[in-house]
Amino acid sequence: MIVRVNDPEGIVGYGEALPRSYVTGETTASMVAHVSEQLAPRIFSQAFTSGWQTFEYMQSSLSDWTRSQDQTAGVIAWNAAFCSVELALLDWALRRQDAALSDFLQPIRREVVYSGVVSAESPREAAAIAKRFKDFGMRQIKVKVGTGEDVTRLQAVRKAVGEDVELRADANGAWSAAEAVEQLKLLRPFNLKAIEQPVGANDFEGLRRVRNETGIPVMADESLVTIEQARRLIELRACDFFNIRISKCGGVTGSLAMAKLAREAGIKIQVGAQVGETGILSATGRTLAAHLSDLAFAEGSFGTWLLSEDIVFDNVAFGYGGAAPLLSTRGLSVAVNEESLERLATKKIELHR
Repeated sequence: MIVRVNDPEGIVGYGEALPRSYVTGETTASMVAHVSEQLAPRIFSQAFTSGWQTFEYMQSSLSDWTRSQDQTAGVIAWNAAFCSVELALLDWALRRQDAALSDFLQPIRREVVYSGVVSAESPREAAAIAKRFKDFGMRQIKVKVGTGEDVTRLQAVRKAVGEDVELRADANGAWSAAEAVEQLKLLRPFNLKAIEQPVGANDFEGLRRVRNETGIPVMADESLVTIEQARRLIELRACDFFNIRISKCGGVTGSLAMAKLAREAGIKIQVGAQVGETGILSATGRTLAAHLSDLAFAEGSFGTWLLSEDIVFDNVAFGYGGAAPLLSTRGLSVAVNEESLERLATKKIELHR
């Protein structure tokens, strides 16, 4: 979902979010309805100013705008809906001041290095994909696990890339805590740097058990949607990493709030991505990753490595070795190709003050 905001002077801002029903409970249809019926009227009732004051307003609105009023509907938080609106307003507000997001989120690195990601393919296919990543100079690779061929898949990947490439694994909540402990014992020879979401999203005690009993660092992903969940993970000492995805975590506002809690608790951060995101989210994720001092891994920024066509003029895809430079042009630092957006859109809704 792409959100475009226009002001009377013709300044435009763009935002993006990808809902994941199995994470936040949002779907494309429910998110469109929520933005149209709930968030847009709130925006129209406000008098926004350009610059960082817009972000400060969104910070003050985060908990109210993302709160799910009806948990029975299955929505944990309206984080993707908020993200789409917040990014559009930030893009607009920054462009009005001829400023970039990186002017406010000061970078501590001028380059972000991205990881390769291998989906749950057959061991042979996984090894071939991993080998291509290595040949492209990438030294961090994540492999999906939890499908029954984990040992042979990791064995094939490790053989293909050698010992100088860091491997981590992502189970997407496929195991119970007991299963995770047993399975990770079998995967220990492959020297995993982290296991991402080994148990179900609501099994916080299971995350802690896996961390304590395997000695493999644990990364929370689907368990990390709300600020309350972040605090609970910290309280239980259930993980070593937070996977902060901008669309999942409530835009830049929610992501920075979680990153602050992580830093105070000594938890490292992965800036993750939503598969299929366009350059709008990728550019925002790049700026966030360049800003965070506790960054351990970065994912995403595949651009047209993955998409058949992007909706931005800028090439946001990482280069050799997964390296990608800081983006620092106006707004969120990408220019939307409106012709492509109009042509690719499957539905268009116009809302007016």
